[in-house]
Amino acid sequence: MSEAMMEQVTEMPAAPPNGQVAEVCGRDSPYLLDYPNGLIRMWADSDTERHHRLHACEKEPWTVEWIERMAPGEVLYDVGASTGPYALIAASRGVRTFAFEPCFGTFARLAEHVVLNRLSRILTPLPIALSSRTGLGLMNYASSKPGSSGHTFWTLSGGREAVRYRPLFQAYVLSLRMDDLVGYAPPVILAAHH
Repeated sequence: MSEAMMEQVTEMPAAPPNGQVAEVCGRDSPYLLDYPNGLIRMWADSDTERHHRLHACEKEPWTVEWIERMAPGEVLYDVGASTGPYALIAASRGVRTFAFEPCFGTFARLAEHVVLNRLSRILTPLPIALSSRTGLGLMNYASSKPGSSGHTFWTLSGGREAVRYRPLFQAYVLSLRMDDLVGYAPPVILAAHH
């Protein structure tokens, strides 16, 4: 890491250790993702974000190792990107990244992270659910907090309802088959290498 990056690192709070409750970070003070090979900043306003999303590298070191084997210029689809920790790592390494996240609060946070890290030229967030069918689908939200999980999804055109709990909220989202997505918007959506 360069000296200038190290100076920036010392000015930002590090990710709180797993299992500890941290105070809510002010919107003017992002946290650092637990990525040792680069400076990636993320907002963390909820326990889920502070305890899980900021510790993505600790949680899935094999995913990080896989991303680090990708060459700059390759294309990655991050499906179910959440707040974007893996997409941000890939993009920061020069991998052209498309991050798919259909949940409204989580997508908004993902987009904030793209802007915060100045990666909009190489990382494209898309508020789309990838599915076996193209059409509108019903997203059943377990929580409205950014970075939360446990949501279920089903398509209206013949899909099965997967709701086994009483959702907090339901909303229709656009669902696309991968073939339709790549065929729909070239050359904006590039064929993926990964």
